[in-house]
Amino acid sequence: MLPLYVTLGARSEPWIAKPTPFNGDFGIFEDSLPDGYGRYLLHKALLREGINDSDLSALDRLSIVGSGGMGALTYAPVSDIVTGAETDDFDMLQQKALEVLRERQEDDAELLLFNSGNSGGARPKAVSSDSDGHWLVKCKI
Repeated sequence: MLPLYVTLGARSEPWIAKPTPFNGDFGIFEDSLPDGYGRYLLHKALLREGINDSDLSALDRLSIVGSGGMGALTYAPVSDIVTGAETDDFDMLQQKALEVLRERQEDDAELLLFNSGNSGGARPKAVSSDSDGHWLVKCKI
């Protein structure tokens, strides 16, 4: 059985990721990228900017994550492709998520992606902060 992780030690040659299972990326970096729902929103947001996301490299994608990912890792330089305004109107976000997922409209994909905090998973969610802490709010669909 293959190990589930690899420890990268210090050496003079560069480490090169295998083509599988993470599309030529190391798992730790692939895990920083959005999955399912986030990739769908990113695809829609980039199309609005005239960018074909299949042309992006792993480094391009990590620069879009920048400092907005869910974990402790941050990436620089940051590509500020996705912009938006924070909101705590979760009913509105849920309605817009349902419209975008049902392909009734695409205009709000960027707003949804911005408020999801690059969170992973296949279902809509939003990230919110208040004086009590940081919250991941999952939308009911």
